[in-house]
Amino acid sequence: MGGSWYIARPTAARRLSPIAAADRLLEIPMNDEAMDLERQRILALRQQRKEIMSLEPEKALSAILDAPQPAALVHSYPEEDLYLLLSELGPQDSLPLLKLASDRQWQYLLDMEIWRKDRLDLPAVTHWLYWLANADPKRIARWCYEEQNQLISLYLSRNIELHLREFDQDPSEFGSDFISDDETYYVRFRDDPVKSAEAEAERQLRDALLAELLRRLSAYDHVRFQTLLLESVAQIPAETEEVLLRWKNVRLAEKGFLPFHEAVGLYQALEPENIAQHGTKVLPTAEQFDPRLPVPFATSEALPEDNWFSRTLRQIQDATRLFALQAEFAGLCNQAITADQTQVSQRDQLRQVVEKVSDYISIGLERLSRPESPDLERCRKWVCRLPLINLFRVGYGAALSLKWKATQWRKQSWFEKTGLPLNFWGERWLGVLGGILVPRPRYFDNYATGVLYREFTCLAEVHQTATILDQIMAVDDLLSLMEIRLGRGDGDRYLSYQNLLLTLWARHYLKLPRTRKEPTSIKLETFKPFYDALWETGGTTGRRIRQEMKDDFLAWLAQASAMAPDGIRQRMEKSLEALFEVLENEFGPVKTANLDPRYILMFLVVP
Repeated sequence: MGGSWYIARPTAARRLSPIAAADRLLEIPMNDEAMDLERQRILALRQQRKEIMSLEPEKALSAILDAPQPAALVHSYPEEDLYLLLSELGPQDSLPLLKLASDRQWQYLLDMEIWRKDRLDLPAVTHWLYWLANADPKRIARWCYEEQNQLISLYLSRNIELHLREFDQDPSEFGSDFISDDETYYVRFRDDPVKSAEAEAERQLRDALLAELLRRLSAYDHVRFQTLLLESVAQIPAETEEVLLRWKNVRLAEKGFLPFHEAVGLYQALEPENIAQHGTKVLPTAEQFDPRLPVPFATSEALPEDNWFSRTLRQIQDATRLFALQAEFAGLCNQAITADQTQVSQRDQLRQVVEKVSDYISIGLERLSRPESPDLERCRKWVCRLPLINLFRVGYGAALSLKWKATQWRKQSWFEKTGLPLNFWGERWLGVLGGILVPRPRYFDNYATGVLYREFTCLAEVHQTATILDQIMAVDDLLSLMEIRLGRGDGDRYLSYQNLLLTLWARHYLKLPRTRKEPTSIKLETFKPFYDALWETGGTTGRRIRQEMKDDFLAWLAQASAMAPDGIRQRMEKSLEALFEVLENEFGPVKTANLDPRYILMFLVVP
């Protein structure tokens, strides 16, 4: 045992220093008084963590290192919270925390960082083994043997070549790039070709890691080291990777990170009247409450303050119930992360997930309260009695019903059969349709809060989107009854439902003959009398469309579609008012003499 690593030439040799094995902590039985003291200590650590989590990452690091017992404080961190802090600090600044972290926390870090879906990411393995070895060099060998034997064996199998020297074989036969410390087992790092400077840097990092790691593994236990080398060349990598993946899935499933095919069950719609059939839950009592459970605090800290779920939680005064709900909600957020296949390593990313889950729970509470408005006392009973995942599914079902309705309508719609694109419905309606036709429907925010699309936050937004969808369907039904001979007379112009209807109406008002292909553009000079007739007499600032012209438009629609005017008004009043409002906003200040066909989008006009 022992020996030295050296280049495969008898003259080159280096002695290694031994590494002491780390001691394991033993669980000591405690009496009632000791249990009470332990409980108080755990609660104090929890409060301390809560205060630290509210700080900026650099200040949080300083607060942890300045604590009387930093190791105990770090070990008390739930893996999710510590991982979030480490990600925000970055590997270099996280070295003091990585040194203090437990094996369980190291394992969670690897589970989150070294897998890309169901495949092992070898550069990520190199990266994090390098930082862990730098954080605690004396511990890395023991951890590799006792906690990560299969992972290290697989990693070596893909990065080294192994040769065993016969007793009468000259080491120089292997070449100068083979190294050994016992003159029997010779190792060479694989030298695969690289095509970029980044790949070359990764290989140099891997070589530095392997040199240090092999040295420490050999010094810690040389017999086990020899066994590890033999295992690395004798295993089937695909089978080992599958085993590692299975164990990773088991560990993460305990925290809500279910396999993808299970996690997507979160998005199965559930109707309010069926929620009772899916069971209830029982929250733990004060006697059953265990403060040692690793419940992350970051998810609760990111909860929005102005939805029904947050308001309901503020009505719960029992600390035991709040702790249990916090654990359940954290698991639900983790399931959503897996279902969305996203990587959450920053607080802003986590906040988006938390807001999404809590908002759909809130919508679920609103749907359960229909037709009455939500009541906090009833919401509290539902939150404490019904699984949060079922409340989420009820809320998400409201958005999903919009998608199903839009998808079914689109298959038989007039615009789809005619071959028109979605942008036929104009910018706003296109945005709404685009949001609810994607696999997971979203609300068209149109940058009101800084984004184009976002998740639904309340039932009112679902109803607002449903109203717009009904308006689109009503216009489509109207167009299907008008026997329009669609075929662009001037193919370079943008066609929308607005300029289609308004141009056909203008041609009817001007008594222009119908053509074989509609709509046919109107010449500017022919269009001007119609434009003058639109407006009430007076100045050009803030002009309004004459009521007689609105009535004429409605009469023309009724004639062209063979529908009763009252029926059209009942289904499309808001759509027609919005259409005229756009006209007034865009063309009210424009004088007839200043009309330019290049800037007229509501009508098809040519010079």
